[in-house]
Amino acid sequence: MFGTTIRILHPAHYGQSVVRWGDVAAFYGTSLSHRSQFGDLVGIRPASVFDDVYDRDPSLGGPPPEVLRPLEELLADSARFGLIWEGIAEVSVEWKHAASVKGADFTYRTAQAENDLPDFPHPFLCPNFWWPDDHTWCVATGIDSDSTLLATNDGALAEAVLSDPRLEALKLEPE
Repeated sequence: MFGTTIRILHPAHYGQSVVRWGDVAAFYGTSLSHRSQFGDLVGIRPASVFDDVYDRDPSLGGPPPEVLRPLEELLADSARFGLIWEGIAEVSVEWKHAASVKGADFTYRTAQAENDLPDFPHPFLCPNFWWPDDHTWCVATGIDSDSTLLATNDGALAEAVLSDPRLEALKLEPE
């Protein structure tokens, strides 16, 4: 069990610029909390360039490069194991023949970094779950999720992620 869970929000975009959820919430007069979904912040309004706030919703199913790169740096590239949803794994030769693990709702392909894990050139080829040998943390992104979770017992790592200006991260509190 992990002591700290952090939700890292996938940014929206306006053109080539990253747009934080907090800025979207402020514009629309809504509140951002650790439970917010992006749709909660904007209501039923579609992304509109006329609002000059965002024109693309956050990416779903995998961390975008703006999240993945800082995470890889902060985690010191120490991931050794991964699971990727079978529906995404099929598009990558590296994952196609990996062993399968059946979850409650989905089947995942498995890999070890030393010989199986490809680089993550595209967010949808990033594993849905990845962790190091010592199990001090785990990164998870749901198949249709607009955010990525980091669970850890490492207080310094948690603080580094929460304070990194490249990431919009919220600490999840136990209910």
